[in-house]
Amino acid sequence: MIDTMPARKGYVCVNRMKRRIVLVARSTYCTRYADIKFTRTCLRNTRIGACKSETVTKQTRSKPHLRSSTNIVIARSVQSKKNWMSAMRNIGSEWFEEVFVVERTWWAGFVISLVSVEEMGCEAPVTLTASVGQLQSAVLAAMRSIYIDFSLTGSAQEDFQEDILCAVEAFAALKKAAARGSDMLSPDARLHLERKIRLLTLLEKIHRELTGFDMMLETKELSGAATAISDAKALIEELSELQEEVRGDEGCCPREIYIALKGDMLAKKGHLKQKFDELYRSAFFFSSQNDISELTISFRVAVTSSGKYHDSPVLLLSFMKSVNSAGLLSDYLVNLAESFVKLFVLRIIQSPLNELSTTKSKLMANIKFGNPKGLSTHVTVKNDYPQMFDKIFDVLQFLRDSVIGAVDLQSQDWTPENELFVHVLFPMLFDTLSKACLAPSIPDNSDDMEKYGDFCDLIRKFDTRLKEARLSFPENENFEEFVKTGRLQYARRRKAHMLLHIREIIESEDQNTYEVEEATERGSLRSLYAARMGLIGGKLETSMPQGKAGMTEKHGLEADDVSFRLPKCHVSVQAQTLVEQAYQTLTEAVNMDSESASELYFCTRDMFDLFRSVAPILHADDLLNSPARAAIFFNDTLYISHHLLTLGYQFQKRLPEPVSKFATFLDMVPFFRALGERYFRAQLRKQRDIIKAFIADAGGFSQLTDDSRFETVERCAKQAITHLKGLSRVWKSILSVEMYLSSLGLLVDSFLDLVANETTCLGEVAKGEAHQLRYILGIICKVEEYFQTRVGKTAEKVAIRKYVSNWDNFLLLKDRFSSV
Repeated sequence: MIDTMPARKGYVCVNRMKRRIVLVARSTYCTRYADIKFTRTCLRNTRIGACKSETVTKQTRSKPHLRSSTNIVIARSVQSKKNWMSAMRNIGSEWFEEVFVVERTWWAGFVISLVSVEEMGCEAPVTLTASVGQLQSAVLAAMRSIYIDFSLTGSAQEDFQEDILCAVEAFAALKKAAARGSDMLSPDARLHLERKIRLLTLLEKIHRELTGFDMMLETKELSGAATAISDAKALIEELSELQEEVRGDEGCCPREIYIALKGDMLAKKGHLKQKFDELYRSAFFFSSQNDISELTISFRVAVTSSGKYHDSPVLLLSFMKSVNSAGLLSDYLVNLAESFVKLFVLRIIQSPLNELSTTKSKLMANIKFGNPKGLSTHVTVKNDYPQMFDKIFDVLQFLRDSVIGAVDLQSQDWTPENELFVHVLFPMLFDTLSKACLAPSIPDNSDDMEKYGDFCDLIRKFDTRLKEARLSFPENENFEEFVKTGRLQYARRRKAHMLLHIREIIESEDQNTYEVEEATERGSLRSLYAARMGLIGGKLETSMPQGKAGMTEKHGLEADDVSFRLPKCHVSVQAQTLVEQAYQTLTEAVNMDSESASELYFCTRDMFDLFRSVAPILHADDLLNSPARAAIFFNDTLYISHHLLTLGYQFQKRLPEPVSKFATFLDMVPFFRALGERYFRAQLRKQRDIIKAFIADAGGFSQLTDDSRFETVERCAKQAITHLKGLSRVWKSILSVEMYLSSLGLLVDSFLDLVANETTCLGEVAKGEAHQLRYILGIICKVEEYFQTRVGKTAEKVAIRKYVSNWDNFLLLKDRFSSV
């Protein structure tokens, strides 16, 4: 039954019963035997011969460096090229440790040469390069036919899959030979060949994944279909990187084929996404009626419309794993988490006393929250916080176990689904809790802040339970950071409330004023010096040492400078409240940590900046048109500047570091002083223009013997005097004495200057006209009555010459007309 053809170095055994042929060869390079088994089709039209000893001897003599025991096996096939390629691969990898080369004559057959590295020369690599080039053309043509022309079926990979594998192993053998020093290709040529083989490998893998997707989807293998799409996407991205690397090279994939492959992948992914959407809508059903939130989760998901797909229900856990394999689980979990947080977590925060019920069976799970009696309570009191945290934890754990399955808490590894579930849901949970519960729970006064520690303990316990149940990552510190920054959050909350309160005060329509002076205000130099030196009522305490050193010690508070004193004046209620609030805020900051104290310090500065920014814009019309409002605003800026001078000094040593090193308000003083002066100067210019208009309406002081002209001049002069009298009445009760006299003196000085200009240009004046002028000037002299100060209930005149520089010249002018 078995015929044997003897050979010195190899032999062939033919088993006619089993219709197969076994070639056995031996090499001196190895002591093993290799069996190359050919299938039945390989026997047809095949001639196999064993090398005779004469052939080996002849080749050995002609090439002395070749070992005499080396076998050369030549086989030819004219039909089954695939089997010969497989045989060649097996020989090369399992038996001979030398490089093998395939010389492809497409229809003439294959020549398998097993030779030593020294005998290969340069012809074999060139032959392999040509073969790969032909294979590339065939593969690209097949891809174009399948994905662009749609003329071939998806089984086309059968034509080139084995060829590509053989080319890959042949190239690997070349690289192995190059590593041993027998490099028969230049580095550029080898890189070019490697890119071609890499391109062919990628195309074959992409085609295989896209073809397998349809088969898996039809057989309801959702996980396999999702994996195929995910792998195809990764391979196409790798192909895109290869395109950028070999742009302009022959190893580059044509752009139309790349676009066609990517488009087919996206179309299949969209088709899979559509099926997933149908399953998701069938698996999860949210409802909210009559303040009752409900979620129904189906564990056996039935597809509604298509009978071709999924004739039997799909398990929810299988569906979630399939979605995760496709890389789409995050999108569905985001949608699920948004609805869940809105309908359950938020409502639990709003009404923690409502009833929560969870039920679970083999077919479905149900979560329901609400007040079955319809009595909704949307008020969360502090006593409800423990129930709120318990219900949130229970509903989160129930949702996780129903959607992705129970978690093995004993295992140290996280499942991908649970990790993604926490990654998606926890940020939404914390954000909702932070906005709806944690932030509003921060106290807005110091008394409640002392009791805030109990709530912080509840937060820590809730965070611990989440981590132990793997509903939060161990490294997550969101809740802990919130607790640690409790006082800082309190300071920021206080800052926000105070700034809002200050703005409301500034925008209020309260027109009342508050009388202030040095004695009524804290922070004056006199009171600070007395506090530092131990003075009570301006006298030294009896316990204070009277030594020479004590009397000569300098504190920087001894200067008797009027510029540092607050004159008696009236300020707005808004300014007085602002300053008082600033003192209270800094007093509160003294007992806080550095970060919280820093927040309150800058909050105090923001209060003053808010007044400086809002008040001038809010009262712009009044500051321009109302002398009283302009005077009050000037006093407000003066009053605020006075306190800013010493406000930082008073608290600097009591504030914690590093706030104590930069706590000052001196830099704000020039801005407030300039602001008040700017608006009051604008008011003075406007009043000067009004008086100038009165004098201009008189049309000069000539021809006063004419009764009509005299009446006109008299009327205009009285109007100017009346206007100054009105300003005097308004400003005397608001401004400080010195500021009132200086401001009125500037206006009177300007008024007298206008009158002097009108009279000096008259030249020679007749006796009758001089009499009339003297009368008019006598009316103007009444402005001297406005320069008075009040001491107690009595009024004392003030020397007008101190504030009106033109007063003496005006009296001389009047005397001139009296002598005519």
